Amino acid sequence: MKDMTCAVCGTKEPYTILYPECIQQDKVSFVARKTPNKIHFRIVRCNNCGLTYSNPIYPVEQIVQLYRKSEFIHEPQIENMRRDYKNQLQKVIPLLKEWQSLLEIGCASGFFLKSAIELGFKEVRGVEPGENAVKHADPDIRPKIINTVFSEELFEPETFDVVCFFQVFDHITDPNAFLQDVYKVLRKDGLILAINHDIRSLMPRGMGERSPMFDIEHIYLFDKKTMKMILEKNGFEVVSVLNIANSYTIEYCLKMFPMPTFIKKHLLMISNKVGVADKIINISAGNMLAIARKSQ
Repeated sequence: MKDMTCAVCGTKEPYTILYPECIQQDKVSFVARKTPNKIHFRIVRCNNCGLTYSNPIYPVEQIVQLYRKSEFIHEPQIENMRRDYKNQLQKVIPLLKEWQSLLEIGCASGFFLKSAIELGFKEVRGVEPGENAVKHADPDIRPKIINTVFSEELFEPETFDVVCFFQVFDHITDPNAFLQDVYKVLRKDGLILAINHDIRSLMPRGMGERSPMFDIEHIYLFDKKTMKMILEKNGFEVVSVLNIANSYTIEYCLKMFPMPTFIKKHLLMISNKVGVADKIINISAGNMLAIARKSQ
Protein backbone atom coordinates (compact mmCIF):
# COMPACT_ATOMS: atom_id res chain seq x y z
CA MET A 1 0.00 0.00 0.00
CA LYS A 2 1.11 3.57 -0.72
CA ASP A 3 0.84 6.31 1.91
CA MET A 4 -0.74 9.52 0.58
CA THR A 5 -0.28 13.19 1.38
CA CYS A 6 -2.80 16.00 1.33
CA ALA A 7 -2.74 17.28 -2.26
CA VAL A 8 -3.49 20.84 -1.14
CA CYS A 9 -1.22 21.19 1.92
CA GLY A 10 1.45 18.73 0.78
CA THR A 11 1.64 17.12 4.23
CA LYS A 12 1.07 13.55 5.44
CA GLU A 13 -0.39 14.63 8.77
CA PRO A 14 -2.33 15.76 10.71
CA TYR A 15 -5.57 14.20 9.51
CA THR A 16 -8.73 12.75 10.98
CA ILE A 17 -9.86 9.24 10.03
CA LEU A 18 -13.45 9.44 8.79
CA TYR A 19 -14.00 5.79 7.81
CA PRO A 20 -11.76 2.72 8.17
CA GLU A 21 -10.71 0.73 5.13
CA CYS A 22 -13.44 -1.52 3.69
CA ILE A 23 -11.99 -3.79 1.00
CA GLN A 24 -13.10 -7.23 -0.16
CA GLN A 25 -10.75 -8.32 -2.92
CA ASP A 26 -13.44 -10.24 -4.82
CA LYS A 27 -15.57 -7.07 -5.01
CA VAL A 28 -12.87 -4.60 -6.09
CA SER A 29 -13.97 -2.97 -9.35
CA PHE A 30 -12.70 0.03 -11.31
CA VAL A 31 -15.65 0.10 -13.70
CA ALA A 32 -17.23 3.51 -14.37
CA ARG A 33 -20.88 3.91 -13.34
CA LYS A 34 -20.94 0.55 -11.57
CA THR A 35 -23.53 -0.25 -8.90
CA PRO A 36 -22.07 1.04 -5.60
CA ASN A 37 -20.55 -1.77 -3.54
CA LYS A 38 -19.33 0.10 -0.42
CA ILE A 39 -15.70 -0.82 -1.14
CA HIS A 40 -13.19 1.92 -0.34
CA PHE A 41 -9.75 2.63 1.08
CA ARG A 42 -9.45 4.27 4.49
CA ILE A 43 -10.96 7.76 4.21
CA VAL A 44 -9.27 10.67 6.00
CA ARG A 45 -9.72 14.43 6.14
CA CYS A 46 -6.85 16.93 6.38
CA ASN A 47 -7.05 18.91 9.62
CA ASN A 48 -5.54 21.99 7.93
CA CYS A 49 -7.50 22.51 4.70
CA GLY A 50 -10.33 19.97 4.99
CA LEU A 51 -9.44 17.93 1.89
CA THR A 52 -10.94 14.43 2.00
CA TYR A 53 -8.82 11.63 0.55
CA SER A 54 -8.02 7.91 0.57
CA ASN A 55 -4.96 6.89 2.56
CA PRO A 56 -3.24 4.49 2.04
CA ILE A 57 -4.04 3.26 -1.50
CA TYR A 58 -2.84 0.55 -3.88
CA PRO A 59 0.45 1.25 -5.69
CA VAL A 60 -0.11 3.54 -8.68
CA GLU A 61 1.02 0.88 -11.17
CA GLN A 62 -1.64 -1.50 -9.85
CA ILE A 63 -4.36 1.16 -10.14
CA VAL A 64 -3.33 1.93 -13.73
CA GLN A 65 -3.63 -1.76 -14.62
CA LEU A 66 -7.07 -1.97 -13.01
CA TYR A 67 -8.23 0.92 -15.21
CA ARG A 68 -6.64 -0.59 -18.32
CA LYS A 69 -8.53 -3.85 -17.89
CA SER A 70 -11.84 -2.44 -16.62
CA GLU A 71 -15.05 -3.17 -18.49
CA PHE A 72 -17.03 -0.45 -20.24
CA ILE A 73 -20.73 -0.15 -19.41
CA HIS A 74 -22.72 1.15 -22.36
CA GLU A 75 -26.08 2.38 -21.07
CA PRO A 76 -28.65 5.16 -21.69
CA GLN A 77 -26.99 7.32 -19.01
CA ILE A 78 -24.13 7.99 -21.42
CA GLU A 79 -26.44 10.04 -23.65
CA ASN A 80 -27.49 12.15 -20.64
CA MET A 81 -23.84 12.73 -19.78
CA ARG A 82 -23.01 13.70 -23.37
CA ARG A 83 -25.84 16.25 -23.42
CA ASP A 84 -24.95 17.69 -20.00
CA TYR A 85 -21.27 18.04 -20.88
CA LYS A 86 -22.10 19.62 -24.23
CA ASN A 87 -24.33 22.19 -22.50
CA GLN A 88 -21.56 23.14 -20.08
CA LEU A 89 -19.01 23.46 -22.90
CA GLN A 90 -21.40 25.65 -24.86
CA LYS A 91 -21.65 28.03 -21.91
CA VAL A 92 -17.89 28.57 -21.66
CA ILE A 93 -17.21 29.12 -25.38
CA PRO A 94 -17.95 32.88 -25.02
CA LEU A 95 -15.12 33.07 -22.46
CA LEU A 96 -12.55 31.89 -25.01
CA LYS A 97 -10.49 34.10 -27.28
CA GLU A 98 -9.99 31.12 -29.57
CA TRP A 99 -11.72 27.75 -29.66
CA GLN A 100 -10.19 25.60 -32.32
CA SER A 101 -8.79 22.69 -30.33
CA LEU A 102 -10.04 20.60 -27.41
CA LEU A 103 -8.65 17.75 -25.33
CA GLU A 104 -10.75 15.46 -23.14
CA ILE A 105 -8.89 13.46 -20.51
CA GLY A 106 -10.65 10.25 -19.52
CA CYS A 107 -12.82 10.30 -22.63
CA ALA A 108 -14.06 6.67 -22.41
CA SER A 109 -15.50 5.81 -25.85
CA GLY A 110 -15.22 9.41 -27.04
CA PHE A 111 -18.95 10.13 -26.92
CA PHE A 112 -18.35 13.73 -25.82
CA LEU A 113 -15.74 14.40 -28.51
CA LYS A 114 -18.51 14.19 -31.09
CA SER A 115 -20.36 16.98 -29.28
CA ALA A 116 -17.24 19.17 -29.34
CA ILE A 117 -17.07 18.71 -33.11
CA GLU A 118 -20.76 19.63 -33.39
CA LEU A 119 -20.00 22.88 -31.53
CA GLY A 120 -17.34 23.83 -34.05
CA PHE A 121 -14.04 22.59 -32.62
CA LYS A 122 -11.77 21.75 -35.54
CA GLU A 123 -9.29 19.56 -33.68
CA VAL A 124 -10.42 17.24 -30.88
CA ARG A 125 -8.34 14.65 -29.07
CA GLY A 126 -9.01 12.25 -26.23
CA VAL A 127 -6.91 10.26 -23.78
CA GLU A 128 -8.35 7.15 -22.15
CA PRO A 129 -6.56 4.32 -20.25
CA GLY A 130 -9.40 1.77 -20.51
CA GLU A 131 -8.83 -0.61 -23.40
CA ASN A 132 -12.43 -1.82 -23.50
CA ALA A 133 -13.82 1.72 -23.51
CA VAL A 134 -11.71 2.73 -26.50
CA LYS A 135 -12.81 -0.40 -28.39
CA HIS A 136 -16.39 0.94 -28.12
CA ALA A 137 -15.48 4.22 -29.85
CA ASP A 138 -17.14 4.96 -33.20
CA PRO A 139 -14.81 4.37 -36.18
CA ASP A 140 -14.59 8.11 -36.95
CA ILE A 141 -13.67 8.97 -33.33
CA ARG A 142 -11.30 6.11 -32.50
CA PRO A 143 -8.26 7.61 -34.34
CA LYS A 144 -8.60 10.75 -32.20
CA ILE A 145 -8.15 8.81 -28.92
CA ILE A 146 -4.82 7.82 -27.38
CA ASN A 147 -5.27 4.65 -25.32
CA THR A 148 -3.04 5.40 -22.33
CA VAL A 149 -2.75 7.48 -19.15
CA PHE A 150 -2.55 11.24 -19.73
CA SER A 151 0.78 13.05 -19.51
CA GLU A 152 2.07 16.25 -21.08
CA GLU A 153 4.54 14.23 -23.17
CA LEU A 154 1.68 13.07 -25.41
CA PHE A 155 1.26 16.52 -26.97
CA GLU A 156 3.26 19.56 -27.97
CA PRO A 157 3.20 22.43 -25.44
CA GLU A 158 0.32 24.91 -25.74
CA THR A 159 -1.70 22.75 -28.13
CA PHE A 160 -5.26 23.13 -26.80
CA ASP A 161 -7.73 25.96 -26.23
CA VAL A 162 -9.84 23.82 -23.87
CA VAL A 163 -8.98 20.82 -21.71
CA CYS A 164 -11.93 18.90 -20.24
CA PHE A 165 -12.01 16.21 -17.59
CA PHE A 166 -15.41 14.99 -16.48
CA GLN A 167 -15.70 12.76 -13.37
CA VAL A 168 -11.96 12.15 -13.63
CA PHE A 169 -10.25 14.44 -11.11
CA ASP A 170 -11.45 12.39 -8.11
CA HIS A 171 -9.58 9.40 -9.58
CA ILE A 172 -6.17 11.05 -10.05
CA THR A 173 -3.43 9.77 -7.72
CA ASP A 174 -1.32 12.95 -8.07
CA PRO A 175 -3.63 15.92 -8.77
CA ASN A 176 -0.81 18.48 -8.69
CA ALA A 177 1.30 16.69 -11.32
CA PHE A 178 -1.87 16.20 -13.38
CA LEU A 179 -2.76 19.91 -13.30
CA GLN A 180 0.82 20.90 -14.11
CA ASP A 181 0.70 18.66 -17.20
CA VAL A 182 -2.66 20.15 -18.19
CA TYR A 183 -1.16 23.63 -17.78
CA LYS A 184 1.66 22.77 -20.20
CA VAL A 185 -0.59 21.53 -23.03
CA LEU A 186 -3.04 24.43 -22.64
CA ARG A 187 -2.58 27.64 -24.63
CA LYS A 188 -2.38 31.02 -22.93
CA ASP A 189 -5.90 32.18 -22.00
CA GLY A 190 -7.15 28.63 -22.57
CA LEU A 191 -9.67 27.09 -20.18
CA ILE A 192 -10.07 23.90 -18.22
CA LEU A 193 -13.58 22.58 -17.76
CA ALA A 194 -13.93 20.01 -14.98
CA ILE A 195 -16.89 18.23 -13.42
CA ASN A 196 -16.37 16.15 -10.30
CA HIS A 197 -17.97 15.35 -6.97
CA ASP A 198 -18.46 17.92 -4.20
CA ILE A 199 -17.83 15.96 -1.01
CA ARG A 200 -19.44 18.72 1.08
CA SER A 201 -22.70 18.61 -0.86
CA LEU A 202 -25.96 17.45 0.69
CA MET A 203 -25.83 13.82 -0.47
CA PRO A 204 -22.54 12.70 1.15
CA ARG A 205 -23.25 14.77 4.26
CA GLY A 206 -26.62 13.08 4.63
CA MET A 207 -25.63 9.54 3.64
CA GLY A 208 -22.20 9.40 5.24
CA GLU A 209 -20.25 6.28 4.35
CA ARG A 210 -23.20 4.94 2.33
CA SER A 211 -22.69 7.66 -0.27
CA PRO A 212 -21.45 6.35 -3.65
CA MET A 213 -18.75 9.03 -3.51
CA PHE A 214 -16.83 6.89 -1.04
CA ASP A 215 -15.51 4.37 -3.53
CA ILE A 216 -12.19 2.62 -4.08
CA GLU A 217 -11.74 4.52 -7.36
CA HIS A 218 -11.93 7.93 -5.67
CA ILE A 219 -8.55 9.01 -4.31
CA TYR A 220 -9.12 12.73 -3.60
CA LEU A 221 -12.60 14.14 -2.94
CA PHE A 222 -12.78 17.90 -3.23
CA ASP A 223 -15.31 20.54 -2.24
CA LYS A 224 -15.65 24.01 -3.76
CA LYS A 225 -13.04 25.49 -1.41
CA THR A 226 -10.36 22.82 -1.86
CA MET A 227 -11.00 22.68 -5.62
CA LYS A 228 -10.31 26.41 -5.87
CA MET A 229 -7.21 26.04 -3.69
CA ILE A 230 -5.60 23.30 -5.75
CA LEU A 231 -6.30 25.07 -9.05
CA GLU A 232 -4.70 28.28 -7.77
CA LYS A 233 -1.80 26.30 -6.30
CA ASN A 234 -0.98 25.11 -9.82
CA GLY A 235 -1.11 28.51 -11.47
CA PHE A 236 -4.68 28.67 -12.76
CA GLU A 237 -6.94 31.69 -12.48
CA VAL A 238 -10.26 30.34 -11.19
CA VAL A 239 -13.24 31.65 -13.14
CA SER A 240 -15.90 29.81 -11.14
CA VAL A 241 -16.55 26.73 -9.01
CA LEU A 242 -20.22 25.98 -8.48
CA ASN A 243 -22.66 23.17 -7.90
CA ILE A 244 -24.62 21.95 -10.92
CA ALA A 245 -27.56 19.70 -11.70
CA ASN A 246 -27.28 16.74 -14.06
CA SER A 247 -29.65 14.56 -16.04
CA TYR A 248 -30.30 10.98 -14.99
CA THR A 249 -32.66 8.20 -15.97
CA ILE A 250 -34.83 6.92 -13.14
CA GLU A 251 -33.26 3.49 -13.66
CA TYR A 252 -29.79 4.95 -13.13
CA CYS A 253 -30.88 6.81 -9.97
CA LEU A 254 -32.26 3.57 -8.52
CA LYS A 255 -29.08 1.72 -9.50
CA MET A 256 -26.82 4.24 -7.75
CA PHE A 257 -28.90 4.96 -4.65
CA PRO A 258 -27.71 3.00 -1.58
CA MET A 259 -30.44 0.62 -0.46
CA PRO A 260 -30.80 -3.10 0.28
CA THR A 261 -30.30 -5.20 -2.87
CA PHE A 262 -33.69 -6.90 -2.74
CA ILE A 263 -35.48 -3.52 -2.52
CA LYS A 264 -33.38 -2.13 -5.38
CA LYS A 265 -34.16 -5.11 -7.62
CA HIS A 266 -37.86 -4.80 -6.83
CA LEU A 267 -37.97 -1.07 -7.59
CA LEU A 268 -36.01 -1.56 -10.83
CA MET A 269 -38.45 -4.26 -11.90
CA ILE A 270 -41.46 -2.02 -11.14
CA SER A 271 -39.93 0.98 -12.94
CA ASN A 272 -39.44 -1.14 -16.06
CA LYS A 273 -42.92 -2.61 -15.86
CA VAL A 274 -44.67 0.74 -15.63
CA GLY A 275 -42.46 2.26 -18.30
CA VAL A 276 -40.66 4.97 -16.30
CA ALA A 277 -37.17 3.44 -16.10
CA ASP A 278 -35.91 5.51 -19.04
CA LYS A 279 -37.61 8.75 -17.96
CA ILE A 280 -35.12 11.57 -17.41
CA ILE A 281 -34.98 13.79 -14.35
CA ASN A 282 -32.67 16.75 -13.72
CA ILE A 283 -31.38 16.94 -10.16
CA SER A 284 -28.45 18.24 -8.15
CA ALA A 285 -26.77 15.04 -7.01
CA GLY A 286 -23.53 16.40 -5.60
CA ASN A 287 -21.53 17.43 -8.67
CA MET A 288 -19.64 20.67 -9.14
CA LEU A 289 -18.30 22.47 -12.19
CA ALA A 290 -14.90 24.17 -12.16
CA ILE A 291 -13.76 26.59 -14.85
CA ALA A 292 -10.22 27.96 -14.72
CA ARG A 293 -7.93 29.85 -17.06
CA LYS A 294 -4.24 29.67 -17.92
CA SER A 295 -3.45 33.36 -17.68
CA GLN A 296 0.36 33.32 -18.02
